[in-house]
Amino acid sequence: MDGHMQIHNYREFYSRYLAGLDPAKAEQNVHCIFHDDQKPSLSINLEKGTWYCHAEGIGGGVKDFKQKLGLPSNAPSVPRTIVAEYDYHDEHGNLLFQTVRYLPKDFKQRRPDGKGGWIHDIQGVRRVLYRLPELLRAQGPVIIVEGEKDADVLYRHGFVATTNPMGAGKWRKGYNKSLQDRDVIVMPDNDTAGKRHGDDVSASLLSTASTLKLVVLPDLAEKEDVSDWFGKGHTAKELQELIAQTPALTSYPGCEDEASLSSPQNTVLTQFPLTDLGNAERVITKRGEDLRYCESWKKWLTWNGRYWTIDSMSEVMACVKNTVRTIYEEAAKTHEVGAREKIAKHAISSEHGARIREMVGLARHERAIQVLPANLDVDPFLFNVQNGTVDLRTGGFREHRRSDLLTLCAPVFFSATATCPQFETFLAQIFGGNQELVRFIQRVIGYCLTGTCSEQCLFFLYGTGSNGKTTLIASILSLLGPYAMQAPPDLLLNKRHDRHPTELADLCGRRFVATVEADRGRHMAESLVKQLTGGDRVRARRMKEDFWEFEPTHKIFLAANHNPVIRGTDHGIWRRIHRIPFTVTFRKPHEPQDDRPIADEKLVEKLYAELPGILNWAIEGCLEWQNRGLQPPAAVLNATQAYREEMDVISNFTKECCVRKAGFRAKFNTIYGAYKKWCEEQSEPPVNAREFGNRLAELGIENKKIGGNAFRIGLGLLDTTAQDEQDDQDVTSI
Repeated sequence: MDGHMQIHNYREFYSRYLAGLDPAKAEQNVHCIFHDDQKPSLSINLEKGTWYCHAEGIGGGVKDFKQKLGLPSNAPSVPRTIVAEYDYHDEHGNLLFQTVRYLPKDFKQRRPDGKGGWIHDIQGVRRVLYRLPELLRAQGPVIIVEGEKDADVLYRHGFVATTNPMGAGKWRKGYNKSLQDRDVIVMPDNDTAGKRHGDDVSASLLSTASTLKLVVLPDLAEKEDVSDWFGKGHTAKELQELIAQTPALTSYPGCEDEASLSSPQNTVLTQFPLTDLGNAERVITKRGEDLRYCESWKKWLTWNGRYWTIDSMSEVMACVKNTVRTIYEEAAKTHEVGAREKIAKHAISSEHGARIREMVGLARHERAIQVLPANLDVDPFLFNVQNGTVDLRTGGFREHRRSDLLTLCAPVFFSATATCPQFETFLAQIFGGNQELVRFIQRVIGYCLTGTCSEQCLFFLYGTGSNGKTTLIASILSLLGPYAMQAPPDLLLNKRHDRHPTELADLCGRRFVATVEADRGRHMAESLVKQLTGGDRVRARRMKEDFWEFEPTHKIFLAANHNPVIRGTDHGIWRRIHRIPFTVTFRKPHEPQDDRPIADEKLVEKLYAELPGILNWAIEGCLEWQNRGLQPPAAVLNATQAYREEMDVISNFTKECCVRKAGFRAKFNTIYGAYKKWCEEQSEPPVNAREFGNRLAELGIENKKIGGNAFRIGLGLLDTTAQDEQDDQDVTSI
């Protein structure tokens, strides 16, 4: 039934699954994959493509072999071509074995037979690291990658690099001796298996290496590696800087001991029932440390080596599919024939789409991986960056940790020595050399790195235009990345219709929220401003989600060329407003020359290059804020007070149209009529009489009944013609 297959295809097919198979021999005995045996008990005929297990008394052809493994019976063998050979030598330069790369992509190991040929297994052969002699001779740090090709690429770029044979998940404790007291950099591939391998290697070497770093390469797509990174034009100098910026590991949660290298990822999961629920439990046992499910969001989260990210189901489905494939391993390692066949049958049925979807549905209800929104990003003083996590309480820097449950990561690398001279020059220019104001801005931006809203502020960046507001906002947005957002211009303004709860959901986890250029004459939504700056939990939802609550973390910045209208005069609104004046105006190079400084049209790109330095500047500001608070300078206090006075319409009316003096009095109806006339001239909508009277009382103007009429004591109108027509006693000088 397999006569259509060519002989070399039989050899290639069986070599994939049977260790110790010699393709040069037509007939031979090897160890059986279907059970543990002390002596080879599986007979293979490579000319006929047949096999026979002497221990179980069963056999057949390729189709039967595939069926017993649970493989599709119609999957043909594919001839392979050797495209690369990687030699593994001992410390004396003796060849121990080779890793051979084939096309289609596949890897196998083989050892020399002493006669110029090869034995296609490495049983009994000492396992060593790739390029061991070079590694032992070289000075300086050693980079561990996944794959011989990557190690060779790094050597060509001037680095000392190595890898372990047989790829991800195959690190052995015995390799550690070759790296004793060395500076080691682990550089994983950008996929789930690679990141887990990096974790395992790091955990194994933590107590062996002199220093240990786990370097995550930026600018990599899924499944790419350091070879791809160099292929995109990155340089050895960039890699050296990246390594220097990465902190040394002191611990690695989730991989604290050697037992974690073999459990749960590398064990055969035979303890679970052959049911959909059993399959779900397999997924959680094998991959649970990298999976979380949030019921409120109806979303999966997966660990990508730096932070937890909402998964579009691609990573979760990959975990499920890989777990299903491990059920075939369960079958192969099961001794009892009936049980093995039952497990293999279950493995095949588990590959059906409906069964896979059921696995996903059941796995999300496993208690071990469930997480609430309130559990995520819970520490407001942790700030996640590309190469580690900053502790803003101290300014300290450490490795990424799953247990932090961080879901965001700023697009910047931490470097303790980075500076930002152009950014500091820019601040000095836009604030006219006012260093007190610059230091205040530093404390404000440092405060924005945190997830606390304890200051309950709205920062209003005010200037007439072309004075640096937008550039400053853009720089902070670039620094914070997903920790920040630019909100719609009407976020803080009154609307004719109710706000959709999804607007507020966008604020979850943000630490810096900028809204720019509100229309002239629009009124501030004062109750919303109080709500969003008050520190109370926010109730919101996204589309197709249930309502959920989150702790506010956002600090709101409004940048505008004119003042939004604030009608409230109470302390509750004005204690929150910090108007920051931008008084220096810049001109563009093509504009007529005058005394204004020239704007640098490439400044945004220049400042982007200084982001690591700006981060250090902001961390310094955060520490200063924790030590002394915001402490607004006189420039901010005066600008805010001027704004408040400008917005107080009734106070402005009394200043323009009235005189306040002991011995004066005015009938309330008369003065309210004058107020409405003044509002009409100013195109201001008047408030009702009750509100007008209450505001006069707040201004300290006494209300008194005289002869059945309401008077205001100590107040008179400058223009008395209107009142004389009504009652020449309305205003009295005593």
